[in-house]
Amino acid sequence: MKIIKTKKYSQVVQNSLDGKSNQSARNFIYKLVHEYTTGIYSDSYWQPVQEIWKKFTENNINWDLTGTQYKKDEKGNPNQKEWYFKIYFDNNRGKFTELNGTITAYGAGSVSNPLDRYDLTVII
Repeated sequence: MKIIKTKKYSQVVQNSLDGKSNQSARNFIYKLVHEYTTGIYSDSYWQPVQEIWKKFTENNINWDLTGTQYKKDEKGNPNQKEWYFKIYFDNNRGKFTELNGTITAYGAGSVSNPLDRYDLTVII
């Protein structure tokens, strides 16, 4: 549960995952981000990844970005980017739970610039 405080009042905001089993929480996340895991993207700002973070926030999901990494092909050119994150909630047994997740952008562009176009996968 997250508490939002302002000068005038405090508001308790319910995490959308609280009370769910681990598998149910994963399924909730997968449904939330599904639209971003279909299709090919071609922007330089990783817009669909930013939209995923926005969806987490809009649904009061407590999460942290824990790292990013480019993966390279045998010639040393980046052909994947990964974002690592954690999701926190109180599960259906009242136990504080952390789920680890990875978003991967797989290069689908040209041989010289694979990440010019990309598709995404999300694994939790």
